Amino acid sequence: MVYTSSLDERYGLDSSLNLWNAHPGRKDAFDSQIEWLEALQAFAASRDDLQIVVRVHPREGTKKRTGISEHLTQMKSAFAEPMQDVIIVWPDDPASSYDLMELADVVLVAWSSMGLESFRVGVPVLSWAGNMYYVDSDCVRVATTKEDYFVTLDKMLNQNPTFEQLREGVRYYHWRTFIPCIDMSETVDSNPYLTSYWPKAPDAQIGIIQDILHGKASDSIAYNTQQWKAALTEQSQDSEKKAITEGIRAFIEVTFAPPQHKSMPLWFKVVRKVVRILTKKNLTWENRALPQVQNFSHLRLECLRGTQGDSELCRRTRNDKNLRVLVSNGSENTYYRHGIRLHRTSKLIAHFGLMISHEAQ
Repeated sequence: MVYTSSLDERYGLDSSLNLWNAHPGRKDAFDSQIEWLEALQAFAASRDDLQIVVRVHPREGTKKRTGISEHLTQMKSAFAEPMQDVIIVWPDDPASSYDLMELADVVLVAWSSMGLESFRVGVPVLSWAGNMYYVDSDCVRVATTKEDYFVTLDKMLNQNPTFEQLREGVRYYHWRTFIPCIDMSETVDSNPYLTSYWPKAPDAQIGIIQDILHGKASDSIAYNTQQWKAALTEQSQDSEKKAITEGIRAFIEVTFAPPQHKSMPLWFKVVRKVVRILTKKNLTWENRALPQVQNFSHLRLECLRGTQGDSELCRRTRNDKNLRVLVSNGSENTYYRHGIRLHRTSKLIAHFGLMISHEAQ
């Protein structure tokens, strides 16, 4: 699965680094994304076991801007003819990048943040843009020459994702996303419809915010790193493993059986409109318009490979409401819950099932 990037992201970062006099210099395997896609097409044509799906960045299309980008025009000119073993999903095509990611053995990016989204759920990622967005690690590889790129890609295609890679991906995602931040969750309401409330800094964080602003502390990264190290115990790794395993169970459950939305009743919409006119305040529906957060720790998930006794699994999950059984056959998955069979084509879920089975052993 290939995700292209819009060029403004690269230009913006290059400009910022130049402004800060901190640009490390480019180390890219390809001169352009068009050259990259042409090389991938040739690579796919040389094999009989590979299909490439290219998701062109949605911001390049007309839905995200007033007109088609110049870069998209160049791409459509370069790939006007159908290509063997390559499917291009154009920006305005009605497809979800996240649904496509479920089908991937490997995700290929230049500097797209979809790489970040992919390896945090255990999908291996390969980037060709050096010194920009990713660093070479266990969960994401970075190749800065054409030769190294295709040697690395060939190796990654023959490897199944492991729980350890998933763990590294979760850690990497946490580091990139949360370590630079100050935790404001104590005073930020979880309801996105609450527009009349502006959160204050939590009392516990005011000190470090003031220290950073006045130069008494270096930055939030150093502060959070210190806090993280101080919080580690001998049980931290076991707790991490348990949390990731429960996260897999939750992901599988809500993928096959999404929580239902509770929409606002008509009477509440009328009352809210009247209150807004009279008081200029906006009533909220107490988060009921959103799926409620669930605790999946009570669920027991069995992961099986190949074909299994269908009626027996239906009977077992009907009699035991906390039991879930996932049967994977290649990319095809059948999920048994409450005596009902649910199907989904997803390489990602099949890999999750394999990880759970290995960890249970």
